[in-house]
Amino acid sequence: MARTFFHDILSAYTVDIKNEIKKLYDLFFLRQFRLKRTRISIEPVTLWTMCSESFLTYEHRKTIISLKEFDNTFGFNRFYDINKCPNGEELDYLIDFCEYVYNLLKNIKFQYEEAISYSVAIIGQDVIDDINILNATK
Repeated sequence: MARTFFHDILSAYTVDIKNEIKKLYDLFFLRQFRLKRTRISIEPVTLWTMCSESFLTYEHRKTIISLKEFDNTFGFNRFYDINKCPNGEELDYLIDFCEYVYNLLKNIKFQYEEAISYSVAIIGQDVIDDINILNATK
């Protein structure tokens, strides 16, 4: 079986590329995730913020010390404004944007895993408490 590239697959189907770019942009730069980051603080943060805060743990950053500097150095700041996507190059832009987001998100798992697990545990404990209250009132 011949290898099929992502670009070829997306080209073969009717996909609203501009809409997909907008959805990825909104998810990565705008959507707020509420994470318990300290024992008393639940702060909303974006995925980009999480990646930025964990940037110093990236292996391949060389002497670059921030995600913003990395983006400016390698041209990834083009994803900061989706209106600057060149006409006729939307599919390549989407694929580059997907790769950018994927590679950044691979790294944040370790830094935020504890915070996310703690948040899930808090929610789980709340559910258990609610069940115990219901059982006690029967």
